[in-house]
Amino acid sequence: MLNRKIRVKQMTYEDSETECKIIMPLFDFRNKDEVEYAFLDGRYILQRFEPKDELTKEKGFSEKDRTDISFARWAIFVDNAEKYNYQDEVNILLLALRLAKKCRAFIKFRLSPNCRKRISRISNTIQFTIMDDTTRIIESSDLDKADEIFKKLIDMRMVSSRTHNAVLFLYKAYHSSGWMDAFIYYMMCLESLFSKERKGDSEKTICLRVSVFLNDKYGTKYDDIQPLYELRSKLVHGSFALNEETPPGVHLARLKKLEDLMINVFQLFLDQDIHKLYGDLNKKEEYFNELSRTKAHL
Repeated sequence: MLNRKIRVKQMTYEDSETECKIIMPLFDFRNKDEVEYAFLDGRYILQRFEPKDELTKEKGFSEKDRTDISFARWAIFVDNAEKYNYQDEVNILLLALRLAKKCRAFIKFRLSPNCRKRISRISNTIQFTIMDDTTRIIESSDLDKADEIFKKLIDMRMVSSRTHNAVLFLYKAYHSSGWMDAFIYYMMCLESLFSKERKGDSEKTICLRVSVFLNDKYGTKYDDIQPLYELRSKLVHGSFALNEETPPGVHLARLKKLEDLMINVFQLFLDQDIHKLYGDLNKKEEYFNELSRTKAHL
């Protein structure tokens, strides 16, 4: 069996013109064990990165860009990138790292040393809410976990429109620069996963299903979800005064609570392969109806 923790031979910048190699330096990424790693059965390689003068001196780089990239020590390498939907899949990989360890890793550039367009700047990067005491140091075991989550997220997007949208909304929430935008996307993600197939009391359904789903492992209660859903309703229906003098920290604290809840939801969904139930929406409904019936008292 192939060991995914592999030593990958040093990749050079001289490759066939028919093959497009993409290098995406990682920022805010600390690899404690300093291991190189093959994600998705070798399609995406985590490898040491050394910026090359011939690239950083391109007109597309500003002095700030050169300073920023000088701090990058690791990058994701993709060979034959034209064969894959690599831009989309790398975003899913970053989500997987976030879910595995609340990792702050993000990319700002795509370097293509042997392609016509040698540099692409990414303006839409992952955002962060507020600091907490969770470690962002990635260990070897975290890479294993991230790879497993990565594969399951790709699978999850293919199961149904609900699961596809949930992953999309999670991505958009992480990339939203405003607290309100991120908050609404997180709530849309919850509704994609937990709403009923038939019309009904949406607030009660979402709050009950989320709480009973998370209670055993995380101790989540109905009353933990209800204030978040109430704020969602006020924002959507215009009954929340956005110009009121609420300290910014209050909104960020609410967003952080919802963000942590979403990480718990996705971790449990993927650990238990709950997303596979969405291939048959009747089975999905049966699962949540039974869960709500047996644990509604919690």
